[in-house]
Amino acid sequence: MDTLRVSLVQTDILWEDAPANLERYAQKLRALKGQTDLAVLPEVCANGFGCEAAAVAQGNDGLTISTLRRLAAENGMAVTGSFIACDDENDDENGSYYNRGFFLYPDGRAVFFDKSHLFRMGSEGKEFEAGPNRPVIVPYLGWNIRPVICYDLRFPVYCRNRQLPGRCPEDEIQNPDGTPENQNAAAAPDSAETDFGNFEYDLMTVVANWPESRIRSWSNMLEARAAENQAYVCGVNRVGDDGLGIHYNGGSAVFDAIGREMLSFLPDEEGVKTVTLSKERLHRRRRLFPAWRDADRFELLPSPTETAATPSGPARCNGIRLIGFDADDTLWENARYFVEAEREYARLLAPWAQADEVHRRLVATETRNMEWYGYGAMAYTLSLVENAVSLTKGQVSAQVLGQVVELGRAILAHPLELKPDVERVLPLLRSRYRLIMITKGDMLDQERKLSRSGLTPCFHHIEIVTEKHTANYRRILRQLDVRPEEFLMVGNSVKSDIAPVLEIGAQAVLVGDGKVWEFERTERPSREFRQISRLGELLSLLPLGPA
Repeated sequence: MDTLRVSLVQTDILWEDAPANLERYAQKLRALKGQTDLAVLPEVCANGFGCEAAAVAQGNDGLTISTLRRLAAENGMAVTGSFIACDDENDDENGSYYNRGFFLYPDGRAVFFDKSHLFRMGSEGKEFEAGPNRPVIVPYLGWNIRPVICYDLRFPVYCRNRQLPGRCPEDEIQNPDGTPENQNAAAAPDSAETDFGNFEYDLMTVVANWPESRIRSWSNMLEARAAENQAYVCGVNRVGDDGLGIHYNGGSAVFDAIGREMLSFLPDEEGVKTVTLSKERLHRRRRLFPAWRDADRFELLPSPTETAATPSGPARCNGIRLIGFDADDTLWENARYFVEAEREYARLLAPWAQADEVHRRLVATETRNMEWYGYGAMAYTLSLVENAVSLTKGQVSAQVLGQVVELGRAILAHPLELKPDVERVLPLLRSRYRLIMITKGDMLDQERKLSRSGLTPCFHHIEIVTEKHTANYRRILRQLDVRPEEFLMVGNSVKSDIAPVLEIGAQAVLVGDGKVWEFERTERPSREFRQISRLGELLSLLPLGPA
């Protein structure tokens, strides 16, 4: 999507009155229906800054988020801002509190992130927990959005727009093997037509309660962040007086990639204004003035609290830039359909052999055919047919063979069922890391399953390979300009997803109990790796804020 319509909601916030504030937002968002793609609300939009956290904090499914999530869906727009959050609304004594950002998609998905820099001069750190210092990137309508909260704006390193590994611009269409669909464009990366960099984000949103006494620095820093990061910057501040007597006069504005103001409000003006951003214009600015080529490369290191081991688990996976995911039986169900097919297959061949013998002969046939047919439902079906003919010494009828073929077709046509936590975990990780799917098998079958899954937007890159061995992993990392120690592979097979990854010096996480079909069984590697029972546990191994 080349254009993105962004609406800035500059409004007063009634002190500690979430229901009344949410009703105000409801009126404003309903008026924007069909006229915007993204509505940006002020910081702590439901209560105001400086409230007693224990009195107003809510969970991620509390009144504020449930109301705004419903409004986003009803009005067909994303909504972003922040609210005062807690881990447990029913535990006033032991709970932790956060100035928590949110990005609510119109389809009901949500990304949460916590303010990283707490405002020392306002004693924010005495009541709230800080979020991790890793950037949050939210993909939306073909745009990458970097949301930050108020005081975070003062820290240019934290806000820095980095170049991502490899040359895979977000809006460039890719084939399953990772090559650009437009081969001519890829062949000339330094040409004036294509060289606009591979930036981490296109738009930064800053939500704030920034007082009038310091409003000049607010405006100056919005402009500076836009120019130094060669990205659009949208800042939304509140107006009016809070319960502590502090006055806010707004100053909400949008700046383009050269720091030019595109939209602004009058002092103390309450209202909603919309601006249309252009990806083509952004790329042209980056192409004509490629200061990004001379930018310093760096990595934000996690704080000591982020790297510490959790009481019930191993130390976290740190220094990761790229996370790879296996597909079959990691992201969606797969093996059980083959098990069900073989059970019916044994029943069809019962007149000629016992189930154990059918299985033994089938495994031998599959092993012999592996180098010719590879993996997947179609290769499996060919082995089913060949084994049936061999085992029955040609006595199997055409009718039974037809039923055998239908078993394979049923596997191909089976509705795809995602594993638990997948729809929650992938969007959250994609906002913080570069994600890649690495799956093996028949390309047509894997592409079909990927399309059915609806997970394609979660991945920056997709690889369908014939085998997962060290040479392929090394090739993929070279292609994406990622060092092995910066790569984490997540999968259910020690043979394919763990052992070869550890061998090249990368990190790995095994999902599940490690029980796999015969062809994936292998010795457990000597090098240490982490193991989790379900995908949601991966979040505890990575430097993330509460999800």
